[in-house]
Amino acid sequence: MLVIGHARALAPAGPPLRALTPEQRAPRPYSDYKPYVVFVALLDLLYTVMFKNVAATSVEQWPVKLAEYIRHNDEANAKAAERIVATLTDELLPCTSFAEYCDAAGLLADIPEPDAFLQTTLDSLP
Repeated sequence: MLVIGHARALAPAGPPLRALTPEQRAPRPYSDYKPYVVFVALLDLLYTVMFKNVAATSVEQWPVKLAEYIRHNDEANAKAAERIVATLTDELLPCTSFAEYCDAAGLLADIPEPDAFLQTTLDSLP
């Protein structure tokens, strides 16, 4: 999602980018990445907060188990939705940098140096 945000910021309506020049590899302002990383955080919160109790032993069972869980747990889902909205509005949306986002989203264990991670990701692009 970082790459998508970066590419769309570089050429919002222009021709598709085939390769990045060295100047284009510099990280963009966080506001260019924010919608994409918040989307990823929302998906993560849905799975870890709202649907954490959905148990399926196979991929084929997942949609059926999810539908049953949603149908029978409306009150729990409403409370989980409130927690998700609170997390988004109180912790994730106020972030002003990628490093702050990684801290608020609990990603520092996986991405200990967010700025270096972003630069490495951009440098790995063609």
